[in-house]
Amino acid sequence: MAWGALLLFGILSFFELEMEELPEAASTVITVVSELPGFPAEEIESLITIPMENTLSGIRYIKDMESVSKRGYSRVLLHFDWGADMYQSSISVRECIDGLYPYLPRGMKKPLVMSNDLAGDPVIMLAVKALENNDEKDFYSILNSEIKNRLQGLDEIAYVSIRGLKKPEIHVELDMDALSVRGISIAETASALSSFLIKKTAGKITDRGIQRLVTVESGINTAAEIEELQLFPGIRLKDIAEIKEESEQQGSIFLSNGELAWGFCIYKNASSGTAKAADAVKNILPLLKDEYSGRLGFQIIDDESVRIKKNISSLFLSLFWGLTGAFLVLLLLYRQLSPALITAASIPFTLILNFFFLYIFKISLNTISLYGMIAAIGLIADNSIIVLHELEKGEDIQNINSALFTSTLTTVIVFLPPLFIPGPTSVLFGDLVLTVVFTVGLSLPVSLFFTPACYRLLNKKLTVSYVPLHVNPPSSHCNKVKSCYFKVLNTFLSQGRFSAKALYIFILIFLSGMVLLKVIPFELFPDRQSNKLLLSLSLPPAYSPGRVIAEASSISTKIQAEFPLNTIIMESEGSDRNNFSFSSSNMNIGDSNQLNILIINEKRISPEMKKAIHNFCRNTLYLQNCRVEPLPGTFQKLYPEDKGISLASIDSDTLYELPLPPGTSESGDSKMELYYLETDPQRLIASNISPLTIHTELTARINGLSAGEVERAKDKINILVRAAERYRSDFSSLSRMITAETAAPLDLLGKFMKSSHRDAFYRKNQQYIRSISSIRTEDKGVLEEELKSYLPPEISILKDEETEMHQLTYLYALSLVFLFLILGVQTGSLRKTLILYSSLVPAIWGGLIFLLIFRQSLNIYSFLGLLILQGTIVNSGILLLSSLDGSFKQGRSIQQGAACRLKPLSGSCLSTVTALIPVLITALLSENGEAGMALSLIGGLLFGTMLVLILLPAFYQNLVLLNGK
Repeated sequence: MAWGALLLFGILSFFELEMEELPEAASTVITVVSELPGFPAEEIESLITIPMENTLSGIRYIKDMESVSKRGYSRVLLHFDWGADMYQSSISVRECIDGLYPYLPRGMKKPLVMSNDLAGDPVIMLAVKALENNDEKDFYSILNSEIKNRLQGLDEIAYVSIRGLKKPEIHVELDMDALSVRGISIAETASALSSFLIKKTAGKITDRGIQRLVTVESGINTAAEIEELQLFPGIRLKDIAEIKEESEQQGSIFLSNGELAWGFCIYKNASSGTAKAADAVKNILPLLKDEYSGRLGFQIIDDESVRIKKNISSLFLSLFWGLTGAFLVLLLLYRQLSPALITAASIPFTLILNFFFLYIFKISLNTISLYGMIAAIGLIADNSIIVLHELEKGEDIQNINSALFTSTLTTVIVFLPPLFIPGPTSVLFGDLVLTVVFTVGLSLPVSLFFTPACYRLLNKKLTVSYVPLHVNPPSSHCNKVKSCYFKVLNTFLSQGRFSAKALYIFILIFLSGMVLLKVIPFELFPDRQSNKLLLSLSLPPAYSPGRVIAEASSISTKIQAEFPLNTIIMESEGSDRNNFSFSSSNMNIGDSNQLNILIINEKRISPEMKKAIHNFCRNTLYLQNCRVEPLPGTFQKLYPEDKGISLASIDSDTLYELPLPPGTSESGDSKMELYYLETDPQRLIASNISPLTIHTELTARINGLSAGEVERAKDKINILVRAAERYRSDFSSLSRMITAETAAPLDLLGKFMKSSHRDAFYRKNQQYIRSISSIRTEDKGVLEEELKSYLPPEISILKDEETEMHQLTYLYALSLVFLFLILGVQTGSLRKTLILYSSLVPAIWGGLIFLLIFRQSLNIYSFLGLLILQGTIVNSGILLLSSLDGSFKQGRSIQQGAACRLKPLSGSCLSTVTALIPVLITALLSENGEAGMALSLIGGLLFGTMLVLILLPAFYQNLVLLNGK
């Protein structure tokens, strides 16, 4: 009944667990964004970026600093050490900016400080399309106020970002000839218009003892009312301007399968799970469809929860079939239903109890934690099999309590070091480690109490001392296996001298294992085949919004006609600073028309299709500056891997003027054409006009001046006053521009020149960076070797420290040291510790063999498998060594002591391998690189258990018995 109560807690906890694909990670990046519209990249860098870097570099715990300077825009990324107090770090960043702000260019807004969230991908992306032929401005209030607020008001949702939505504006297009005749400037017109568009407080009056506020409002809200205003004596606004209701020019463009739409990117709260947040949105979506039926169409174009639920369901299905296979293996091993049923029942029972601890420690159900539970099946079955084996022999289970406790404690302690290592390794391994620790810890009381209780209930004739009245004799197959095992042991066990055969096999395994480490390719994490692909490219900055839409729609249609893809989402960032594309790590943001093409497919996109899409864009569509990359998930964000080469230099001219080697291309923006007005100082003096005045006039004519706002519904509409399009469409019209102070046109005061300037400057740790890649090969090492003899001494190849690889190596070495110390404490013998330690060699060798056979790499998943294998195989060695000690004390032979553990160790090995086979099949079919974990465990358990059963008794005899304990 007590176990039943605990089981109920586990079941209830399961329904409260959040479902995620991978463990969530805390942010270690702070971004500082600054804007200074109209200024070229060189001035942005010198006026904002470099002073910002110099000021922020003094903050503690900054590991790396990256920056990008583009026309009108600066972005600085601060990468902090793992474990740093990000709250205090953000305060320090804001304090530095407060101190620097007075020294930044006058008129610029205060820099924006943001904390990047590693788990900040939208849980749902909606495409909203207008079903009526209404103007976009008619839907602005509905989309930006009503629908956005409804979605953002959900408890599970943090915020909603709308892509492709442009705010309505009232444009006052001035007739510059009419203004010139009357001697009126654009600034005077904007100032006069703003005096009519007021909403100001006049003060307070006391009315019947109550203070009331008095305000003055113009009451003007429409374009028709504005054009009737008499700004100057005898001059109405419609006499000198044309008033239009249009949308703002700056903003993003969003296309879904070639059609204009509005994209709603919906982000969850940090405390909410992806699945729950997505369900909350999908529950309110039918209400929105009914409410705006016939006007707006809603379509979910991406749902993160679908993939997560699919992956989790696939793992649970694999777990179910694995448990079924393990039960059949145990049934064949025992030839009795009750012990097989008890052992099989102890596995899901322990896993269900584990859900309660996952809930307490706020660990989500993700692929890492589920892999930990699946990999721990062998440890659960191992303890139950040992206890049942002792019960079947009629012995008191207290005789093996010490061995079970020792093996469990050893496994738990060996898995603890990753929890104390800050960084991405701890983030990824944390869920795995805690899951395995909870599972292994629960397996001990389950085997010592739950298993005997079930055995007693299923065997009613059992006496109090657990001595069964009958024990089925072993089958002929078991006798044959046992006899064969005796013969093999007799071959390796010799009297009076060390077994040369066992030593030779061990040395051969060790040396071949070292060769395997060199042969098997290494990658930090495998190429996870996702159903999403991000294609980014830059269109010329001179392209108008209409041409960008046409180009984007054409590219989308051609790609979809060539490849069987479900959804293609295209987004042009334009000058929308609040929009950081589909990827928060994208650095290519500026005034240029950056197109981000998000390809979403129902099935996973293979590397072959990815390469074909890239070649199609480059060779057929002639998009030479395009980049194709999978959307970053947790692994890619924690372990960024760039296959390109970053060249670094303190001199920007030397770096950026370097001709690229043949067969390479530059990643990111390069040079752009810039037109500038070169004034004549003598004529400026004669005209009594300054360059600043000319700049002010040009800015007002091209970009316009804000004259105020009018209220409409719940929104405030900006009024922009500028020259009509025919006065700012080309350089000839600008050259004829006459300033308010003089009648001389600009072409008499100077001339327009054209030059080529770099559109973006990238820096890392206060060095200029230029990233290049090879168009012939994806091998980074080949390109690096070619560059060594090509680069001048002033330019170096930026070497990022492989801290992640060092951390993994340190972690594994630390776990080995911990294992050695714990085994030494528990056994009290250096020789026994070395014997148990030697069992790791054949196990790791078996895991490497399977990785080589199935052509898998040494990656993060296979490392997880080897880490779990380390604890599992040592656990088997401890139980076998305990049996050998007991056999020696009772005067039995080593062969008899080893044979007592043949059945339980083989049963636990085969049951675990059988449980992992469905997981392996699922991973291989998905081609997502996760097969390495199952392969390393299966190979390590099969070869490791077999060789441990053979080599460990031989080492025990020669190192312990013949040489003294």
